[in-house]
Amino acid sequence: VLQRVVEIMEDGGDRTAVWEEKRKLAWTKHKVGDYDLAEELYNEIMLEAKESGVELGYEGSEIPLIVMGNLAKLLHDTGRTTEAEQCNLQTLEAKVKLHGKVDRSTLASMTNLAALYMDTGRP
Repeated sequence: VLQRVVEIMEDGGDRTAVWEEKRKLAWTKHKVGDYDLAEELYNEIMLEAKESGVELGYEGSEIPLIVMGNLAKLLHDTGRTTEAEQCNLQTLEAKVKLHGKVDRSTLASMTNLAALYMDTGRP
């Protein structure tokens, strides 16, 4: 169902709505273990955002920031901890810029980075 919605929206829908539907599909695939397709969709959204001139940490970057956080989780889940750390750090930096240090979204990113550090035995 989500794939069909994405196809329809790509034929003229709002880009952020398209990204949101792709993000939902990617998250679903991620949760059921279809990591390759999920990663492909996450990267596709990030590329589309970049090509659209969206800069992380600025107005209009909310969905790409969620996607970057989801990608970091996928990388963590698949044992690619160095890439996951870089992705988490970029997400955190952009969320601090966009929302400030004490925003719920920023704090969630801090928690994700802390979980990665704990899982890899880092202080």
